[in-house]
Amino acid sequence: MPAYHIITIGCQMNISDSERLAGKLEQHGYRKTDDKYSADLVVINTCGVRQSAENRVYGLIPKIKEKNSKVKIILTGCLVGRKDVRRRLEKYVDVWLPINKIFNFSAQVCRASQRLVRLGRRSASGGQFLNNFQITIFKRK
Repeated sequence: MPAYHIITIGCQMNISDSERLAGKLEQHGYRKTDDKYSADLVVINTCGVRQSAENRVYGLIPKIKEKNSKVKIILTGCLVGRKDVRRRLEKYVDVWLPINKIFNFSAQVCRASQRLVRLGRRSASGGQFLNNFQITIFKRK
């Protein structure tokens, strides 16, 4: 059973969104782990209001990937829509998930042993924005 870890940085709304996302992941067979470095999937729910929260994201994501190169990172929350954040973190983030789409994505998007995301008729690898698409994941060959 793949393991997930959710990191919530920010306001009460982020906490609520993270709790609901955890429930969805568990419904689809994921188990929670308290160790972000051993998780198969790390979801980071971000805040863009305070610079200190933004700086925490910049320090945290590369460290997680450095300690576990196979981990899949989903970034959601306020920072997702910012181009400067995307440029800075694009080599680390596997899926950019706008907060208003957080509960529309297929649970398959998080499967740690899979990589390619098919978005409608377009195909994309890690780092693509997910908006109004049905998401299907294909296993790595």
